[in-house]
Amino acid sequence: MKTIKTILLASALIFSSAIYSQNNIETLKETTLKNYQIEHNGGTTEYTLKIESSKHSPVTMYHSEKYEREQERRETSDLIRKEISIDTNSDGKFDRILSMSYESRADDSFEIKPTNTGFTISIIGKNIYYDLFKNEYSVKKEYSDLFEIMLNEVK
Repeated sequence: MKTIKTILLASALIFSSAIYSQNNIETLKETTLKNYQIEHNGGTTEYTLKIESSKHSPVTMYHSEKYEREQERRETSDLIRKEISIDTNSDGKFDRILSMSYESRADDSFEIKPTNTGFTISIIGKNIYYDLFKNEYSVKKEYSDLFEIMLNEVK
């Protein structure tokens, strides 16, 4: 009886590891810090952005090249997640976190531009506006289905 349990446990372990090894996803992570200044009420306000990016790309090959030694990767859409931590009072602790995720088929074109009241995030040619003083973001209605965005207050 003990032998049967050992055989079943070993086969379950081998089967589960074989299934897990079939998950071919390439992950790339990157962190960037940026400092900006805004003139507001006759003074200058400094703020820091910490941008943590992760890009998850499934690795798939063309089925017609399945048994060939040299295979080409098939173009797939990547799942990209950005977490922008915002420090508005220069105390070293981040006050708010703006999390966003989206799919991209081309190279990730991500850019942050400062504005008079905050900053603009440009992703794949679409803009997200963030106002530091109101603590809110806005996206044009036609782009709202392209992004998942969540704003969290850190305490």
